[in-house]
Amino acid sequence: MDLPAPQSIDQASWILENSPEQTSPEDIWEIPVPRRRSLKWSIILSYIISIFRFSNEYQKGKFDLILGDNKDVEVMKNRTKIRRKPTWKKIREQVHSFNPFLNRQPLFLNKTMLHLVKLFGERLNTRGVQEMCDGDIFGNSRMLGTISKLLQCCIKVYQIDSKGERKITEYFFERQNSNTTIVLFQRVQNAHRSPGRVRFSFGMNLCYAYRFRRERLKVILKLAQFPSSIVLEIVNNLDYDENFLLALLKNSWREYIPQIYNSPYIPPRLLYAGFNTNPCLPVENGVSAFFHCTGLDSDRLFYILYDYVTNSFYESEYSLRCPSPEITLALQSVDSILRNDLSTCNNFSSLSCRQLSAVKTYDDVFKFNQFQRAVIHDIIYIKENYSRLQNFNLNKKIIVSVLKNYENIAFDGISFRKIFSYYIKYKECYENIDYFTCLLLFDNILHLNPTNNPILMPTIFKFFLTILSYKKFPKCDHGMFCNVCLPTPGLKGLQCIPFLYRQQLRIHCKELLMHLMNDPNEDKCDPDMTLKDIIIQLEHFPEIKDEFLFTRLITYLKTACDVSFQNDGRKGILAFERALQVLGETLVISEKNNIVGCLLNFNLPLGLGKVLLNLRNHCFSHYQASSSFGKCDLENDASRFESLHPLLRCILEIVQQVYVLQMFRVEIFLIEISNINYSFYTYRNIFNKILREAHRISEQQFEYFNLMKPKVKLCVENIIKGLKRSINEYENVIELKQEVLTLKVFVYFISRQSNKAHAIRLVKTVKVLSGFIKNNCDKRLNDLIKRKLTSDVMNFISRQSKNTEAFRLAIAVKVLSDFVINNCDKRLNDLIKGKLSSDVMNLCDIIKKVFSDIVSIDEDCSTFDYSKLTKFLDDLKSFKYFSMQEITTIKQKCLDRCKEVEESVVSLQNSLQNGSSLSLKEEEKLLNGIPMMGHKREILKKALLRDHKKASNMLNDLRKRTQSVKDIKDIETFITFVDKQENRNLLFSTEFPYHMNKKILHFLNRKVECLLHSMKQLKILLIEESEEIRSLYTSNSNNENARKHAVFLMRERYKRDPVVQLSLEMLLFDCQNILYRREDFKHLWEKLSGLFSGANLRDVLSHGNTVLQMAGQDLDINDLPANFIEKMLELVDDIEVLEALSFFWSKSKPMSLEEYENEIMQNTNMKSLIKKHPKWESYMQLLPLH
Repeated sequence: MDLPAPQSIDQASWILENSPEQTSPEDIWEIPVPRRRSLKWSIILSYIISIFRFSNEYQKGKFDLILGDNKDVEVMKNRTKIRRKPTWKKIREQVHSFNPFLNRQPLFLNKTMLHLVKLFGERLNTRGVQEMCDGDIFGNSRMLGTISKLLQCCIKVYQIDSKGERKITEYFFERQNSNTTIVLFQRVQNAHRSPGRVRFSFGMNLCYAYRFRRERLKVILKLAQFPSSIVLEIVNNLDYDENFLLALLKNSWREYIPQIYNSPYIPPRLLYAGFNTNPCLPVENGVSAFFHCTGLDSDRLFYILYDYVTNSFYESEYSLRCPSPEITLALQSVDSILRNDLSTCNNFSSLSCRQLSAVKTYDDVFKFNQFQRAVIHDIIYIKENYSRLQNFNLNKKIIVSVLKNYENIAFDGISFRKIFSYYIKYKECYENIDYFTCLLLFDNILHLNPTNNPILMPTIFKFFLTILSYKKFPKCDHGMFCNVCLPTPGLKGLQCIPFLYRQQLRIHCKELLMHLMNDPNEDKCDPDMTLKDIIIQLEHFPEIKDEFLFTRLITYLKTACDVSFQNDGRKGILAFERALQVLGETLVISEKNNIVGCLLNFNLPLGLGKVLLNLRNHCFSHYQASSSFGKCDLENDASRFESLHPLLRCILEIVQQVYVLQMFRVEIFLIEISNINYSFYTYRNIFNKILREAHRISEQQFEYFNLMKPKVKLCVENIIKGLKRSINEYENVIELKQEVLTLKVFVYFISRQSNKAHAIRLVKTVKVLSGFIKNNCDKRLNDLIKRKLTSDVMNFISRQSKNTEAFRLAIAVKVLSDFVINNCDKRLNDLIKGKLSSDVMNLCDIIKKVFSDIVSIDEDCSTFDYSKLTKFLDDLKSFKYFSMQEITTIKQKCLDRCKEVEESVVSLQNSLQNGSSLSLKEEEKLLNGIPMMGHKREILKKALLRDHKKASNMLNDLRKRTQSVKDIKDIETFITFVDKQENRNLLFSTEFPYHMNKKILHFLNRKVECLLHSMKQLKILLIEESEEIRSLYTSNSNNENARKHAVFLMRERYKRDPVVQLSLEMLLFDCQNILYRREDFKHLWEKLSGLFSGANLRDVLSHGNTVLQMAGQDLDINDLPANFIEKMLELVDDIEVLEALSFFWSKSKPMSLEEYENEIMQNTNMKSLIKKHPKWESYMQLLPLH
């Protein structure tokens, strides 16, 4: 039930000449009620709220006036068929809990309140009949006068007719004696409507409204995940009459504004509670909230508000990525508002620093806005003129359009020096344009065929590198929003790096544009093919891939570490499981020449990596029948997961410690491949600035290295220990490849200990060596490769000073890697192990000397106790669904049943041996007493008549089943027993007590039970947990827009609430682990695991840029998270059919899949149900049938 938002009524906006009292009304809030019976709702709520200030006895007496005496009540009850009169106690409880600033009111659906309104309405109708003796109509005016008399109160009505004319009318019971006054609003929205269909609402004074708004604000800010201390500070110190957004911007509270606009729920709820969230409204001095953002340390808030307005968040169907004319109007509106701000600003007597900053920011935004409007105009035009009958690729047309607009903002005709200066001046604008272009291209580019387009992949990776360079070399003006960046003079953080990548990107975009315009091929490509090609090409950019893996792992671990099991018990458990799963997946990925898992495994406590991999294999990433119920049992104990919190925090600290290496690795990588010296060498002034900035970055890295030196030493020592273990454990030399290559990362740090010249040569040489190892480690070493390696090493040695410990370390690494290369096709015998161990000991000796000035740190994160996680794994795997007493009972019952079966078998065998044929009736009875599949029974039946030898063999096989039962000793042997269909059939035919039978069926059907458990949890988290989503999605009306908006809110909630995201992903993985054979899930699984187990690479690269971060979160229907939600909803819809299939199976106990399917087709209810669920056959395959 959606109601208009309450609104504050300004006394100056009313014409009061017609008011009986020539005094201005006080400020008041107008509170909406349901349209149906709006007058009765308004009267009752306003009346009851107005009497709360009196004593309890007085309240009870006033309440009784609503329904009259007992005689009146009995008459009304008979007419309305309401059995019980609503009591004052229940009504008072409901109205006390009523907050008019809550956008969805349970009070309006409460049965007691509905009965009260209905009875009151019936009383008015009765009174109206009595007063209509003169033939007049009992209209609103007459009715209000009657109500005033009945309730003994004064009623003041603020009337607004269809023409907008206003007046106030008052109705008095006793002018001098009325101590209760209620205020109503009467609105006519359509002149053609009769007066009887006008809508009423009621008024609430500022005192009451303040209390309700204050309570509601506290709830909303908590929903937005504001810290508790900040919530109290805002609630207690906010001026409730001031513009809410402006109040935040003027205060240190502004740093929490992103948490408001990052959610699709928070701004509408604040607006409904009477707090302005629209940044376009003039707030002070005639300028908008945008202007007040420009004087801050960062433009981040400006672009958050800009994105909120331009993406039209109230329209779930459209966004900047899926534009409509409404989005175009939103962009035009923002442009007008900003230009009005500038015009107002220019009228100020003098320009302050803030105003000068606003002029600069607005200038950037005007360029960006103009680019967005041009792009969106073209996309809308293309889609409006697109027809599937036409022979052209819609996605290709959109890409061409985007690239044309991108080319139009190029710097053609401007010298390189001026281009660079112009870029520095308008860097924010061009950075936002690049992000926005990247976003639109990624929405469409996967539909192009990379095979026929050689420029496609290079362009994609230029986008990757450009965005990554923006992230790693930001313009350092982030102030309070960035704890990493520091203000620097000159180029502000080596801005030439992203500039060079942008220049290269422009060239590739232009080439791609020309290729697409000249390419006659209009066929649409399967996105998976392009996606797989991107994944393959990413192997050439391991720095990008590792950046992704690190960021994703840290994000998931942080979310799990911060989760509260008290507030979000179930979600906390699922988020924890998802973090452990991602951790396990990262360790597995190390097998694919990725250093992340290898580095992590080296720095974790010895044996922990194996435990995490076992958890991944036995629980989180694969369905294991033996541990499925163990997982469900552990999930019922939140304290077990909460006890693992300290362990997860230690793991997070290790990951963050190792990530330091990745940070410098990516920086160096981006600098080295940018060709910075070549590009700028002819411009000496710029080149000298670049050298100064490069030197500054080197100093910054060196300082940070010295700060982190103890941890670096620890990492190196852990790698050496890992090498020692690997030498003793591995069988083949080639298995050492990953460990040797991992040393490359640490050389960048250790080389800082030598002089600059040695450091540069050391880094370059180790890069050459490790690169060579990576490319040739899996090959046989022929003479040509050996000569190449020897030449590189000798060239390095001839130019080095042999007195530095860093040099000695590099030589030691080289010796070790050289030995691995020369012996990679051999087994690790004792001789080779001895040689490798000697090399490792040499490394240990050098490392001690390199870090001779470092004392080992007291707190070694890599030695923490993880016994609780080991115990968790053991309990998971050893969970006993049946007790030994139950196993014994099942075994004995089955043996008893085997005796009965054996008697029937013996009778049939005797018949064969004696040559005496049984009657058909006797034979049928004996065969029916033997539990077996239908088709086998038919085969045996025919063999008894025609092939006695075959029949004898089949009967002997049936007698062997007794031995299988005798072999049952524990739960493991019982699982082995029930894996065979024939043994399950024996169980089905055995009589067990009711509860034991139910438990056995539940165990046999554990795959379906686990799937149903996950599906139901999905339904709770996805739909039922949010009242707004539940009411929209489960509405009985056929309003398709309501359902669409509900799905939109699900996507937004998934994207913006990390705990919800991890929880839903874990449940989806649980379902996928069981349904992996289904084609639709297989397709999703490949997309998920192919791009590094499900994270969005673009999101990782976009971190730190508001435009892409915000716009990218406004999900398009083709995004992977949107696919997740779609698939989750399919699973939720399929709960009904899966439950029915499972229940029908437990009742019918069919002996085979074919028999079960025949029974379904003969059952009317089941037959009608499966027609609504096309996937029913795939679910039937999960039942324990063959």
